Amino acid sequence: MPHPAFGEKPYPQFGTDGARGTADTFTADFNFAVGLAAGNHFADAGDTMYLTGDTRASSARIMQQVGAGLTAAGVSVAYVDTMPTPGLMYTTAQGERAAGGIMVTASHNPAQDNGVKIVNGGGEKLDDATQHEITKLIVDGAPERAGGSIGFDAGARGRYEDFLVETAAGEDMGGLHIAIDTAHGAASGIAERVFTRLGANVLPLFDTPNGLNINQECGATHTAPLQAQVAAANGKLVGAALDGDADRLMMVDERGNLLTGDHILYILAKTQGLTKVVATSMTNMGAERAMAHSDPAIQLIRTDVGDRYVLEGMYAEDALLGGEQSGHIIMRQFLHAGDGLLAAIQTMRAVHDSGKPLSWWYDQVPMFDQSLVNIPLANRDLLQHPDVRAFDAAVAEEFGTNGRLLLRPSGTEPLLRVMVESDDARAKAERIAGKLQTLLASLRSH
Repeated sequence: MPHPAFGEKPYPQFGTDGARGTADTFTADFNFAVGLAAGNHFADAGDTMYLTGDTRASSARIMQQVGAGLTAAGVSVAYVDTMPTPGLMYTTAQGERAAGGIMVTASHNPAQDNGVKIVNGGGEKLDDATQHEITKLIVDGAPERAGGSIGFDAGARGRYEDFLVETAAGEDMGGLHIAIDTAHGAASGIAERVFTRLGANVLPLFDTPNGLNINQECGATHTAPLQAQVAAANGKLVGAALDGDADRLMMVDERGNLLTGDHILYILAKTQGLTKVVATSMTNMGAERAMAHSDPAIQLIRTDVGDRYVLEGMYAEDALLGGEQSGHIIMRQFLHAGDGLLAAIQTMRAVHDSGKPLSWWYDQVPMFDQSLVNIPLANRDLLQHPDVRAFDAAVAEEFGTNGRLLLRPSGTEPLLRVMVESDDARAKAERIAGKLQTLLASLRSH
């Protein structure tokens, strides 16, 4: 049962990437409990934990309430100016006596939502066991301790910007004209400053946050305005789109074509001479095929969806590069987290050094048509039924090497996501989803 102080509204649940929900579900009592629990779990009294947030109107309130919980746990809270999630992760990993960090953000969600992401002292996201322990402390309550304090690290954002610039290793981007869409989010201002320091000509877009416009028809999940702006420049401009907390990246070539995380992984792997890349079950077969046909061949290793699972796969495979189609790109030699700005810098470095335009790289990765249909799924166990497995196998045999079916239950809703990659993918996805829905209904009735 939830702590009685949380009230009658459902309180946010921690999942694969922290807790997220509408801002009103992050009540003062809940936020205090989050800070108190995180402080108890990660810190000894007097240790430092960093705290920052994105540009939502609700972020300041939630930060203050989480900070009060951390202080009550005896933690020295170091507030940081608005910065991206990967900036907090870098700051925490580099901080002296830093026991962890908390980012208040709902990532690519609209302004009425918010969330909390917690990272450990190494600046890494939490595994399932740790998130379960934090949740238990939130619900059951954690002890208060003396010694807490509140401070402000005025230099943290500057150190993060210096880090990003240094990863370019002196690359002169003087010939680069780039439009950067920061989604009115946490990278607003930062992206323009960093690329300007690298010598690029920067056109900042959607970088005037007002608390209510984060991700509003812009950013990595709404790239049409950026694509139109770049296409209208008649080959003189490329684009980069970040999401609200700037851990995702989409690129736009000079013709206005969208390059997803799959394209970016191919570019980075190819130009860095890597022979293996970790990606997820959603990564397009076109990217996998392009990597396999590369010289030398690049092996694609798939994991479950989620950048945390990608990072776990990278550790297991000792891989330097991994990411998701959605734009989380992890380059382990720099940072053990997806960082949209870092990925943009390294992609433009690679493109510049190759002597080829971004559109040439886009053409190297012909993608399969991909379509997603959702159907009801009240009981996940039905996916293990022999009839469902036989159905899945029959579709796979029908596609052969010319297509792919992926069945993935939603992590937050009673839905099954039916994804098809093939020619005429939409029609095939709807046909397959219809048959599967009928099969699941018949199994439920028995």
